[in-house]
Amino acid sequence: MNNESNENNKGAFNNTCNSGPPNASLPRAEPGAGIMGFTAIPGSLPGETFYRAHLVLNLHYWNPCSGGYGIPFLSIAADRDRGNDGRTPGALNRSSTSIPNKVRFVARLWDLVLPDCTTEACQHPQPGTQPGKGVVDFGLWAVAEWGGIPRMLFIDLLHPNRQYQSKSGVDGIAGEIEEWNWPIAEDFLQPGADLAFIEAEDTAALCGYSVPAMSGAIGQEIQYTIDLQKLFKCASNLGLFRTPMPSTQNIPIKTVAWKNEGFGVSGGIWTSVHGMAMIP
Repeated sequence: MNNESNENNKGAFNNTCNSGPPNASLPRAEPGAGIMGFTAIPGSLPGETFYRAHLVLNLHYWNPCSGGYGIPFLSIAADRDRGNDGRTPGALNRSSTSIPNKVRFVARLWDLVLPDCTTEACQHPQPGTQPGKGVVDFGLWAVAEWGGIPRMLFIDLLHPNRQYQSKSGVDGIAGEIEEWNWPIAEDFLQPGADLAFIEAEDTAALCGYSVPAMSGAIGQEIQYTIDLQKLFKCASNLGLFRTPMPSTQNIPIKTVAWKNEGFGVSGGIWTSVHGMAMIP
């Protein structure tokens, strides 16, 4: 899988507080040297020779937007139109069992500090949240296309203080319906998408298909095989897309990606993924 990186922290119509161009509104840094830390290195643990892709969202570094409160989004992706030579990673409603519709990878949590937050929403949070704390999130997301519109599905795998996510603007909560316009022509995420959110904890009840959720334990590592056919169909059946998923064969899965996202200050999340592959 060829990868495209994406480091965004901007509003669609106002990028004056950020220093970078579209698709990298804050500069990518070596982990520990900036908000958006990314590297791919072998030997992350003793005896390892394979590469892990490390995503390090470090909110201890000052965020130039809104007094330090942006919503930084750090992602790597395999995408048909960016770095994948026009090759489509997979398809929904596949016409052959040889066409990939599942994504396999290993995810690991290396560090996690729930960020501080002094905004009104953080001081008066929803039940079950930690007052004065923001949110960080790790997840898988994918984009399929039908009706001429990108349909973006987020599967949240780790999201402490998760009840606060919708207030902070980090992702959504299962059952929410969202449309997201993104008119920056040069950007990887242009033109936006029809959005759906599913939390790993809810997949068994909502979809009859279980996706393991990460617990937040440092050092936890999970081997994932996630069936995108089942999850896109589930989201469609739940009415989370504006237009239901059609029965047309070989609906392209154009993007498969992993991301860290957060809101708050003086916190962060460090995850890694390796062994990423699309499989039938």
